[in-house]
Amino acid sequence: MVLSSVNKMKVFQLVFSDPGRSFYSSGDKLSGSVQLEAAHTCRVTGLSVTAAGCAHVDHRGGKNRRSRSQEVEYLKYEEELRLEEQLSRDSDGCFLLQPGKTYSFQFGFELPAPG
Repeated sequence: MVLSSVNKMKVFQLVFSDPGRSFYSSGDKLSGSVQLEAAHTCRVTGLSVTAAGCAHVDHRGGKNRRSRSQEVEYLKYEEELRLEEQLSRDSDGCFLLQPGKTYSFQFGFELPAPG
C-alpha cells in the first residue's frame, strides 16, 4: 500500500481468522483480513499481503571452532487484494479511503506441505 501522505491511517492492522491460534505449521491454511481506517480522506494505489519464510541454521564448534550456516527459503507468497469491491477510484485511478469507516479486505493461502 502506498499512501499519498504520512500519518493518515487511524487503523492499520492484520487480523487472523483464528485469533486464539499462536502458531501455524506446514500445510495449514492461513487466512484473515487487513483492516484499515483513515483519519482523513486517503488515496491508495493498491494493497497487497506478502508472506515470506525461511529456515536458518547455525552450527558452531568442533575442533576447529568453525562456524557453518545454511538458509533455505521455503515460502514466498504475495496476494494483491481487491480494493475495487469496496472502494471507488478518483480521477487519477487511486482508491479513496473515507474517514470514519473501517474497511476490511480478506486474504488466505496455504502454507507449504512438508517434504
